[in-house]
Amino acid sequence: MQVAEIREASGRVIAALTAAGRSGTTIKRHKTELGAFAKFLETGGRSSVTEADCLDFIAERSGFRLAGLREPTSCRRALLARRPLILLMEALEGGVPEVGQATTPPVERCPARFRVVRDEYLDACRQRGNAEASVVTKKRVADEFLAYIEEVGRETLDAVQAQDLAGYWARRQRRRMAPLSAKR
Repeated sequence: MQVAEIREASGRVIAALTAAGRSGTTIKRHKTELGAFAKFLETGGRSSVTEADCLDFIAERSGFRLAGLREPTSCRRALLARRPLILLMEALEGGVPEVGQATTPPVERCPARFRVVRDEYLDACRQRGNAEASVVTKKRVADEFLAYIEEVGRETLDAVQAQDLAGYWARRQRRRMAPLSAKR
């Protein structure tokens, strides 16, 4: 693969970002990362782009080695370098870069035994006309609550007691207050 192909694919990534209405700052950051990646490939004498090349570049840019391009990470520099490369790989494969898609698969936090009832609840929320952002928030909270219920040993929702709800809210409050007390 020639550097010209990489630059052309990079142009398609930028066009997709522009069409999706991304900010000038986001577009500039993606251009910077894609340009640095092209230079990285040129300097290394690479003739094709592989996931391993992307991972080497991310490690060089961030100092953090990912095991895979879509591996979850909390390293900000790795995240900043990874997103443009995922879009570039999509463009190089001949597709249209999917701006706005998650870079990693979602992590299922809801215990398996409670997923059906959680999904029924979320479907009911959608049917009532809840905005999708509200449904996402309700899913997160439901997942947390149901994980707590399993943690305290409840096998079914019928076994849940008022003290379980109180315990969950107390834990949630402690977690919300912890960052405040850590700043003092």
